[in-house]
Amino acid sequence: MSKFFVEKERIQSGEIIFTGEDAHYMSRVLRLHENDEIEIASDGKNYQGRLKKVTGQEVVVSLIAELNSFAEPPISVTLLQGLPKGDKLELIIQKTVELGIDKIIPIKCSRSVPEWPAKKIETKIERLQKVAESAAAQCGRDRVPTVGTLQNLAEAIASLPEDTLLLIPWEEAEENNLKELLQQEAPQKVAYCIGPEGGFSKEEVQMAVRAGAHVVTLGPRILRTETAAIVTLSLLLYAWGDLGGIKNE
Repeated sequence: MSKFFVEKERIQSGEIIFTGEDAHYMSRVLRLHENDEIEIASDGKNYQGRLKKVTGQEVVVSLIAELNSFAEPPISVTLLQGLPKGDKLELIIQKTVELGIDKIIPIKCSRSVPEWPAKKIETKIERLQKVAESAAAQCGRDRVPTVGTLQNLAEAIASLPEDTLLLIPWEEAEENNLKELLQQEAPQKVAYCIGPEGGFSKEEVQMAVRAGAHVVTLGPRILRTETAAIVTLSLLLYAWGDLGGIKNE
């Protein structure tokens, strides 16, 4: 069943009206017809909807039932991702959204290669947010994770809630392996920092530690930035979340 995300303000008298690109996609690409059913996610809730009217310009959907869902992890995880080269950030967003990330913040690091001109940042973030929305719909999430604006590492850390457990996997770390840390009781909020292709500088790691970060090692092998982002989240949600089959209560 196809899934669509809408703002709760768009639900009026139990109906939602789709226009523009959404209406075209539903009628021409998915080839949905009147009385076909879809799933609607809004403000963390899921609904079963039935198409009441379908044209190329407008699709009207009636909500017919609220659905129970356990698609969201019991902990909130934020990724502070060092800006990588090429289209790797899109891949990281797609896969971490599928796994259960809550928020992704792109960060400009001292060893980041790409340069985002200030006038293009907003457009790039909007495009990445659409990547997150598409991935969330594909994997059945109840909400669309947020892609934050580009910041430096210090700004991104400062933006986290005070009760967030902050981790920074680092290839030069020799102690404090992640496996041992994951034996602790699960926190409500976790954030982890992944460096770009060249990794974090020593100064960046020291700054993160002063801000309360725990430096950990993922093991003896150096992982690519996209691999580290995906693997770390998988470990966090396996140990503390619902990855592996445990459902929210």
